Amino acid sequence: MAVRLTSGSRLRGYTLTTDMTSSDAGTSMWAFAEQDGFECFLKCYLTPVFPDRDSPGSERSKARKRERCEAFEARMNRVETVLGECGPEAFLVRRIDFFRHDGSYYKITKKIYAARSGVSTLPARKQLLILLSAAYSVRALHERSSFIHADIKPENFMIQRTGAGMIANLIDFDAGFFTGQPPPVEDQIGDQRYWAPERIAWMTHGGRLQHGRKAAELRQSLDVFSLGLTFCEYLAGTFPQDPPAYAYAGEAVLNDIPLTLPEPLQAGLKPIMTLIQTMLHRNAARRPSAATVHEQLRAFNRRHFVSESTYLKLAASWKRSLVAGGQSLRERWASRTTKAVYRSASELQIRGLKTGEPAKVSPFVKRSWFGTKA
Repeated sequence: MAVRLTSGSRLRGYTLTTDMTSSDAGTSMWAFAEQDGFECFLKCYLTPVFPDRDSPGSERSKARKRERCEAFEARMNRVETVLGECGPEAFLVRRIDFFRHDGSYYKITKKIYAARSGVSTLPARKQLLILLSAAYSVRALHERSSFIHADIKPENFMIQRTGAGMIANLIDFDAGFFTGQPPPVEDQIGDQRYWAPERIAWMTHGGRLQHGRKAAELRQSLDVFSLGLTFCEYLAGTFPQDPPAYAYAGEAVLNDIPLTLPEPLQAGLKPIMTLIQTMLHRNAARRPSAATVHEQLRAFNRRHFVSESTYLKLAASWKRSLVAGGQSLRERWASRTTKAVYRSASELQIRGLKTGEPAKVSPFVKRSWFGTKA
């Protein structure tokens, strides 16, 4: 069983800089740690636990537990392969290390310095860049495989300041699964407030027959529904106005109750609410793909903000921030035109660190930022 480590404890070369906690962690514990001057996020899984020779239980029972652990390891490695195929510019927070210690599994990721500001209170340009990077991360994930994140929500996007603005980094792939391979109902995790209607129906009926037919297969479109709710919160600061009789937006949609979308705080972004409405369609087949969502946001961006492919500019800036250790480059580029920023960001090259490694602690990191779990 996992031990709740405290600040100063050492584990496989990592030194914890905070006490391990289970706050907002579900079936895991987490802490911040450092190794050779690099800050990182450490996650300990409470289940499964690999049994040793002295563990209680019969040999048959321990054999089943070992099989479960082997399946867990295989899944973690398969997901990581998918993330690696998405490339370093997809705004996906990948693992740096993964190991087993005293029967428990641990994952190490880069520590993200996330901005405190609520997205809905930001200027329209910055909100749009966040939407673009969030949509691109889901698009990249979907286009490389049949993987479904299955827990898209604002808490799983780390909003990071960069020289080019603010970007959303997608984290926490532990609830995810591949199309056609959903976990058993009792093993599914995630925030039900963001679940698509077909997932609520599938969970309610356990994938079995409902109303005389098989429950709809869970596909990547359920991530698009969750992303639509996330975008609604980003632009308006609140959920769609659900009928009070329903606990979740997806539940209302499942019962053919239309959602009333709130007005965005930035009037210039109001046309995006039409796109969000299509993302929240009851029929999963009629929702746009993540790629379509991203392309429509790019088109809107070109019409109203800048002509360049903004996500490429952000990607180059994000790569630069890995070396800068989270240091804001805003002051350096404040007086430069968008085109100049784009050109300089495109020319940046990574030196020293490889993409995906933790950023070295910088003495210039703003105090208004805080490390958040991945």
